[in-house]
Amino acid sequence: MNKIQTKYKSTSIRKALCLAGLIALSSQAWQVQADTHTDINASFDQAVYTEETLGDLDTAIKLYTDIIANTDNQRVVSAKALLHLGRCYKKLGDNSQALLNFNALIDQYGDFANIVANAEDEKFSLPFTQLNLLPPPWVDGEVLEYTIHNPAGLKESYTNLVKLKQIGTNGQVQWLNQQVFASAHNRRQIAVSLLEDEESGETISTDLRGPHWPGMSTEVKDGKVIMRNNISNEVIVEDFKPGSISDSSMETIIRRLPLQKDYSVTIPSYSHQAGGYIHLDLQVLDDNTRIDVPAGSYNTYHVKVTYRQFKAALFSMELWVAKDEPSRPIVMYSVQHQTFKLKGSGSLSASQATTYRYASKNAEFELAKRWHAFDTSHKNDEHLQLMIVPFDATGTVGYLDVSDHPTGEWYPTDPKMPAEWAIEWATGFFKNFVPREATMEEFTVNGNKAIRYVSDYEFNKKAMVEYRAIILHEKHRYSFIFQIEKDSFESHRAEYDQMIESFKVIDATSTKTATKTASKQPQNKPL
Repeated sequence: MNKIQTKYKSTSIRKALCLAGLIALSSQAWQVQADTHTDINASFDQAVYTEETLGDLDTAIKLYTDIIANTDNQRVVSAKALLHLGRCYKKLGDNSQALLNFNALIDQYGDFANIVANAEDEKFSLPFTQLNLLPPPWVDGEVLEYTIHNPAGLKESYTNLVKLKQIGTNGQVQWLNQQVFASAHNRRQIAVSLLEDEESGETISTDLRGPHWPGMSTEVKDGKVIMRNNISNEVIVEDFKPGSISDSSMETIIRRLPLQKDYSVTIPSYSHQAGGYIHLDLQVLDDNTRIDVPAGSYNTYHVKVTYRQFKAALFSMELWVAKDEPSRPIVMYSVQHQTFKLKGSGSLSASQATTYRYASKNAEFELAKRWHAFDTSHKNDEHLQLMIVPFDATGTVGYLDVSDHPTGEWYPTDPKMPAEWAIEWATGFFKNFVPREATMEEFTVNGNKAIRYVSDYEFNKKAMVEYRAIILHEKHRYSFIFQIEKDSFESHRAEYDQMIESFKVIDATSTKTATKTASKQPQNKPL
């Protein structure tokens, strides 16, 4: 009995001792945590005193940096330290570092609304940093072609053309950049022409339109930004902010920025959609991201651009800019659920005509000077549709449609028949579509039967013209289609006829010979 009592008593003592030890350890841990909390707050108070009372900003920066590095469990202190760190850099005039810290606070500590609000106030009171631009990396007549991927799985085509240098009225070098969006699934085209000053990177003017869309335009004149909406006839006038760009210029200006790890900058921008000025917050997320696109594999800068107005984020886009390519192309970018992937690149000459050849459809023709063409066909290549676009005019849209004739099946031999089909379709599609009977002309193009005619129609209360030429061949039916405002048609008709009359059907047996002969001229091949 005594043995049992002794054993029970010793076990109880051991339990009591263990419990006392745990309590002591917990108490010590709590005390350590409390001491650490006290030390961090004391360090923060000391940093604030150093910054605001002593004015020793360099020492304060070191103190805040140390606090941020050692406050894993004290997020509120880290957030406050980031805010003050940004303020220190702002006081020193280092706006780039100030912006970097304010952005980090806004992005990482959204759960502290009051501190984030203070950071946003500080950020938007920063003066805009004059952009340190690199020389333009592109060449005259550069063409970048992208495929667009959307959530529905559809692929369309988009071309960004950087054209020739121009000399402005004051002798300054300018770049006219044309961006053309074209759908592979319908005849929709939107073109954006951007005129930019080479030295400052500032946007001088923009023109955003399509042949069946009146569009919008901007112009910088006499210290004002004039934004016109041709749909609503609304005009917005803002004071021009030096160093600002149109929001449509982001895809060109980013190629001239000195991107590197942790690089960030805020660019003032004016936007039709926002109805005035916005901020473009640009930040390099990673400086060594490998990206594979149809054009190849590239080492890139991964960049995020957030469009903000009155502190609110409107939307953001992500871009991947090639690091090791001299031309620094954007190889991929993603915006509003669509992803653009670089398909190919090339260059064109605006000073002479170029030959466009699509061997699989036996087609070849000569593009007029200052025009280019690109393929917007479906991937299966059963139907060819080329966009034919002038370098510097957004008022014209041109197409070359190629329809196959299945082997052994009937196909029309009289060009008037497909012309009647086209007129019947257009009459039901366009408002007040009427062909000009007097313009119906049957002719031959390099031995092939053809017909061309002019039709009038109305779109958005504007008088429009469609000029169509249909060329027959035993394998394919080729249709050139040009649509333009009525008042501008006659001044461009010679260019249209030049392209139509240069058309050749290349037989498979003569493709190699034709290629060799035409290679003496600059080639504008599908990218």
